[in-house]
Amino acid sequence: MPRRNPSNNASPLVEHRAAFKVNLPCPTDFAACVARYTAFGLDEANRLDSASALLFVRVIDDARYLVRVSASGSPEAPAARVKVLGTAPPSRPVLRRLRAEVLWRLGAGFDLPRFYRAAARDAHLAPLLKMFRGYRPPLTVDPFESLVTSITAQQINLAFAFTTRSRLVRAYGPAIRTPEGERFHAFPRPEDLAGVRETSLRKMQFSGVKTRAILGLAREARRGSVPFEAFGGWDDARVHECLTAQYGIGRWTVDWFLSRSLGRTDAWPAGDLAVRKAVSWFYFDRKDQSEETVRAFGERFGAHRNLASHYLLAGWTREKRASRPRKS
Repeated sequence: MPRRNPSNNASPLVEHRAAFKVNLPCPTDFAACVARYTAFGLDEANRLDSASALLFVRVIDDARYLVRVSASGSPEAPAARVKVLGTAPPSRPVLRRLRAEVLWRLGAGFDLPRFYRAAARDAHLAPLLKMFRGYRPPLTVDPFESLVTSITAQQINLAFAFTTRSRLVRAYGPAIRTPEGERFHAFPRPEDLAGVRETSLRKMQFSGVKTRAILGLAREARRGSVPFEAFGGWDDARVHECLTAQYGIGRWTVDWFLSRSLGRTDAWPAGDLAVRKAVSWFYFDRKDQSEETVRAFGERFGAHRNLASHYLLAGWTREKRASRPRKS
């Protein structure tokens, strides 16, 4: 069995509670935003309960907080209801931080109305705007989590990636225990993984390349050579140069990092097979196109490439499922 990090020991959840409301931009389809977390199995660090509320753990100033985010409001005035349980009283700065994180996680920064106006002239995107109205691609708050998530998904079935990643979270993610005895885990931090042996991850069925990439990134981040906090102010080329210098990180991983962690509106993950399939499906009579062709094609979407890629992916996924022959 993998040797566990001491920080993984579950802290008991004492009666420190808070609740607040977060107003969301219109339109926002909360269920569509959080559906990604169960698309291919259990995401141990981002769990949905039976009411489709999102639950995650955050570690802030050595305290651990279990955050539950559920839909509230109305279609005309969407909102989220946030409940916080912690090992310490959540201070006002902590609650402000969690409020900002909830908005980020739900893609509130995306200007959907502007995208809808621009994409309404596109014969293939226009129907998807109606079909998936209010869908905001969820963004990852923690850059390390975003990168490790992409590393675990490189060149394998996504269901298996979810499985192995959840093993990693359960083994090394800081945990919290509710009064009812249920355990929840935060995604492991660089310091949680930096001292882990390669054999431990190999036992979780990570490949040798992914094991070295995950642990190498954790160690470099702990040493400060990967300045996550600075990435928001860097241009794409500088982020790309820094990250591709790390073992096991290539253009595909950086493209998704720009899209799903930094939330760059013009990010265009053209190297992703599903994105290429979606573009080929809608714009090239379902004939597969090369990465170079798809990357150049993305220019037509201008500053809305990020949203365009997610809406095309959603549409392609639905079309693909609908075209499958039904079992008798």
